[in-house]
Amino acid sequence: MSAITPQLFIYTKVQNEALFRQCGFYPIASVPGIVVLMENSPCRLKRYAAQLASERQPGDTIGSIVMNANPFTRGHQYLVREAAARCDWLHLFLVKENTSRFPYDESPRSGTEGHRGDHQSDGA
Repeated sequence: MSAITPQLFIYTKVQNEALFRQCGFYPIASVPGIVVLMENSPCRLKRYAAQLASERQPGDTIGSIVMNANPFTRGHQYLVREAAARCDWLHLFLVKENTSRFPYDESPRSGTEGHRGDHQSDGA
């Protein structure tokens, strides 16, 4: 059984970058002279970007929503429906936070099912 490497991210002052490089962190982005964002993988971000590029959909207007839809309410459904009507493609990012009364595992299902019915007559 292989161990899973946790995904770790660090924001630090630029003068600490060399220290964290020695600890196995790699820079992702920085504001010169102020701050650097680092992660513990040299290629995870590149792999993720390549995956996103391979899934690109056609269209000029691409939208996104980041929401904590836990639970997914009619208000969330309205927001998604309105945003989708204004975009060629809409990305929906559900925040994973298990501090509410509803398990996160129910949120993606209710989010996609709550919107799916708006465009499909068979409910599939």
